[in-house]
Amino acid sequence: MVFLCIIHSKSSLSRQNSFFSSLGKPELADLKSGLTVGVVVIPQAMAYATLAGLPPQHGLYAAFVPVLLYGLFGSSRYLSIGPAALDSMLVAAFLVTLELPSLSAYVQAAILLTLLVGSLQFLLGLLKLGVLVQFLSKPVISGFTMAAVLLIGVSQLAPFLGLKDLTSPFAALKNSFNVIVMTSSIGIGSLVLLLLGKRLLPKIPIELLVVILATLTTVSLKWAELGVAEVGSIPSGLPSFNGYLIDLYLIKELIPFAVALAILGFLSSMTIVKASESKTGIVESNPNKELRALGLANIVGALFQSYVASASFSRSSILMGSGSKSRWAVLFSAALVGLSLFVLTPLLEHIPMAVLSAIVLFSLIQLLSFNYPIKLWKQSRAEFLVLLCTFVLTLFVGIIQGLVLGILVSLIVWISRSVKPHYAVLGKIRNTHYYKNINRFSQDIDQDERLLLFRFDAPIFFANKDYFNQMLMDEIDKKGESLQEIVLISRGISYLDSSSIELLHHILKRLRQRGLGFSVAGAIGPTRDAMRRSGLMERIGGHRFFSKTADAVSFLNGEIDATEHSENIATQTNKQKV
Repeated sequence: MVFLCIIHSKSSLSRQNSFFSSLGKPELADLKSGLTVGVVVIPQAMAYATLAGLPPQHGLYAAFVPVLLYGLFGSSRYLSIGPAALDSMLVAAFLVTLELPSLSAYVQAAILLTLLVGSLQFLLGLLKLGVLVQFLSKPVISGFTMAAVLLIGVSQLAPFLGLKDLTSPFAALKNSFNVIVMTSSIGIGSLVLLLLGKRLLPKIPIELLVVILATLTTVSLKWAELGVAEVGSIPSGLPSFNGYLIDLYLIKELIPFAVALAILGFLSSMTIVKASESKTGIVESNPNKELRALGLANIVGALFQSYVASASFSRSSILMGSGSKSRWAVLFSAALVGLSLFVLTPLLEHIPMAVLSAIVLFSLIQLLSFNYPIKLWKQSRAEFLVLLCTFVLTLFVGIIQGLVLGILVSLIVWISRSVKPHYAVLGKIRNTHYYKNINRFSQDIDQDERLLLFRFDAPIFFANKDYFNQMLMDEIDKKGESLQEIVLISRGISYLDSSSIELLHHILKRLRQRGLGFSVAGAIGPTRDAMRRSGLMERIGGHRFFSKTADAVSFLNGEIDATEHSENIATQTNKQKV
């Protein structure tokens, strides 16, 4: 897979006149944006690594190597990748289930997981399967994220408050009371400063300032000597090229987790990219190119002991808000992290763990929002049910199970709507040429008992053909003996499968046995093509196809003749291969 990535990268470069020309020309705004993101990502990367259960330096590796690769091969100037809260929590939740024997085995599993995630993303990009993420609806993601935020928050309470363990009230108090007071004061004080700084000083890299203040406090008061936990020693520079052995058994265990992380990482990236494009009006992303870039970033990152890198909303917002002009901003942020790895690691080892937990909790607060669930409750109870089910299942059943079951619930809701879609009987609004739903405009509509104007607002296929048949026949029976003609208004029918075509043949036969006519209005090209190929159009008659409902009614009332125009509509077909 690594060689495949390198070959693909070389072929991409050969198609360009100059590699660096694709990055654009670096500007002062790029330098400013990149340095600001770099300042923010350093404490975040260390915090998120501890959240993932990894030593802090692996967060810095993830904020350096993958970011460099994305800056070179990505497509969006506003996307900042690297360690992220949700992915970090998922890494910890997944790997804990494997019950690995040591920290080194845990680290190797996290690196192997990253390699698998990158390989899957890159492969999906090569196969141009970015469209697959559309199966993850926003209600599913929102419910999943809300549950994940709560799970992450609970996991951070122990280091945030200086407690040893939260499994029992007695185990939690293994630390001395003084250590708990000192640690919790750092954690709570840092969180308060982060929240105030975000509100009062939004343009200041508040995370870095809070880390500096907390570190100076701990060092000056010598709290580490009294038991307050610090980051500890961080190796300088990058680790050597990782040539670890591939454990086939471990790969088998990690595949489900890798699939979930690969899809979620890409989805979060595209969500942020689309939001930035909507706000700025600059459309430059390509979903499949994004997949390849993310995959390449994670593959190469894994070789240098990075863990999973994906998009960060907060850091991407900085790039967008500070007017980033090109992907040079991403490269500048990576350069600052690289500088800290090679030069500044001695200054990082005295950072208290409580301030890193405060940064994680601060990030979670930014993710947690009840506006969307409230809005969904008002707009669509069915989709709100999807969100609620995903939330509950993720919280109480499991991370992977909650996500998978949430997707299934979402698909069930969609299928249920497809099986019984909306339909309407139309009538003419008085003194106009408009035909509307008689149930919505009952006071303003004139109905002709000789005509049934039946509109079906969905494709007809094997799952809903019986519903279509039943509703049509029910409306025919309601009309009684005065009914002479049925007009199928088919603007919403974008597809007909073989089962629905066969049904329409049977319906047409039954209607003719009863002496009833049948016409079609508003059929779009693919629907007409399906009717023509199946012989249904010939049975109905080309002169009974109309572009407008009003034309069909006028013809049936004898107000206009069947002209060449109707035949033209019926016989227009796709010139391409069908």
